[in-house]
Order: sequence, then C-alpha cells, then structure tokens
Amino acid sequence: MPEILDPNVCLTPEVILFDWDGVLVDTKDLIQEAYLATFAALDQEPIEIDTVHQLPGTSLRDYFPQIFGKEAEEAEKVFYQYVHENHISSLKSMPHAKDLLETIYAHKIPMAVVSNKRGDILRKEAKHLSYDCFFYEIIGATDCAEDKPSKVPVVHALKPQKKRLPNPKIWFVGDWKADMECADNAGIVPVLMGNTVLKNPGKGGIMPKIYVESCLDLKNLLIQYIERG
Repeated sequence: MPEILDPNVCLTPEVILFDWDGVLVDTKDLIQEAYLATFAALDQEPIEIDTVHQLPGTSLRDYFPQIFGKEAEEAEKVFYQYVHENHISSLKSMPHAKDLLETIYAHKIPMAVVSNKRGDILRKEAKHLSYDCFFYEIIGATDCAEDKPSKVPVVHALKPQKKRLPNPKIWFVGDWKADMECADNAGIVPVLMGNTVLKNPGKGGIMPKIYVESCLDLKNLLIQYIERG
C-alpha cells in the first residue's frame, strides 16, 4: 500500500520525473556483474554494491575516483565496455512499469527520466523497450555539467515544461539516496519506491514525502487521486 509520509504533499502532480534503474527497469544483476568485472580487471577486491550506492554522488564520474583512485579512467572503460556488450540482452522491465507509464500518459501528465546511467546507454535502453515515446526528455549522466544529487539535471529536464523551482507539484520517483537528495535540492517532491531503508533515513538524510512499494503501487495511488480530482 502507498504511504503518504507528508500529509501536506500534493497528490495530483503536474510533472513526474523518474529514475531509471530499479524503478522502471531491473538491471541490478547486470550492474553487479559489471562492477565485479571491473574490480577483477583492475585486480582489486570488490566492495558491496550497496556500499557503492552510499558514496557521495552516485554517477560513475563522481564515485569511481573514490574507489579506484588513479585507475578510475581505466575502470570506467572496463565497466562501460561490459555494459555495452550485455545491457540490451539482459534488460528487463520492472513489473507493471509499462502499465504505469501508459496510465500517466493517458492522463496527460508530462514525464521525463533523470538517471545517473550514462545518457547514450539510457536512451538506447528506453528505445529498446519502446518507453521513449512516453517521455518528453531523457537525461542521463554526463548530459549536464553535474549529475544527481545535484539539481542541475532536474533543472535541465524541466526546461521544456517551463516550470520554476522549487515546485511542490512536481514529483521525482527514485529508489536511492541520491534521488531523494536530488529532489530535495531541486525543491520538488521526493517519492521513494521499494527501498524501505530510506523511509527513515536518519539524521541528515532526506525524508521521502511518499513511499510506494512498486510501479503498481504508484499507479494505484495516482489513479485514486487524479481521477478523484
């Protein structure tokens, strides 16, 4: 069941921004395999993927230098080579993701993607799944001067909609710390999907305003309030 964590939150959004991995597509296995291949190629002991996602910034260009130091550039090449060779064959949509997007699209709510996956790879995946038609904008890592948790990619994504920030009628749906921080930095509504740990982030963390378990959960929440209004 959806949880409204802020009783004052807007439940009829004018624009919805989505993260990609873990929200609309299931790429966890691929990403973990790419990490393991990268650590192996550089002869380093791998760290837990959950630990990686807790590092400051969650795009490769931000956190690979923290992990690999002077070898960060080589590590990035290895990682993306593995992804390029395997990402389409292993790409899976999250359950009910297409149904969710079709529902939002039918209600004429503009949607965009703001991801820390590299932009060219992100757009190729969206096209492969035929999801690109739902989004007026698809923004990935390195498409802007800064990546999430900076608000810069959100500002860029909202330009076609001519929306000013902060804006309590814009949602950002994500599953990681950087998504919640990005939404907070931009002054829009952080909507957490699936990651129960971040429902109560602790001191210094960003509290989501809405929690949903899945795409189906989010669809049901939207239908409940949009069609009522």
